[in-house]
Amino acid sequence: MKVRTSEGGTERRVLIGMVTDTRLLAKIAERWDATTPGLMRSPWADLVAGWCVEYFTRYGKAPGKAVESLFEDWSEDRTSKGDRDTVQLVQQFLNGLSGEYSRLKKESNTEHLTDLAGKHFDKVRLWRLQEALQADVEAGDVEKGYKRLAGFGRTELGAGG
Repeated sequence: MKVRTSEGGTERRVLIGMVTDTRLLAKIAERWDATTPGLMRSPWADLVAGWCVEYFTRYGKAPGKAVESLFEDWSEDRTSKGDRDTVQLVQQFLNGLSGEYSRLKKESNTEHLTDLAGKHFDKVRLWRLQEALQADVEAGDVEKGYKRLAGFGRTELGAGG
């Protein structure tokens, strides 16, 4: 249980960095693949991180306060489809991040956050690989599992990247 709490804290710090730190976001955007689940464990964190990467790709900087308008655009689309519960959950998630940002902004260090992000993304990718390998084994497709393993590599962010 403590590992999850710590891991969630790391994920949230990295996400706050993605919203506010252009240098960090530039490094992460190079590794982000929008066609697969992102590099975050939480679906809400993955969603917001995807917004940040798209924003960076378009404007060349971190969204900062513009994340509010990104949320509004996204929520209007979801609300029109009758998905008010999801909108409310994402809003609560963003409000929590905002409160944490106020507390963490004095400690911001791009290099440290980059190292944290690289380690966290590798953990998430390993968790997902483990789940996919388990599914392959259960389906009896061992060859597919070996192909996954052969194609797996590190995220390569931070000092080690």
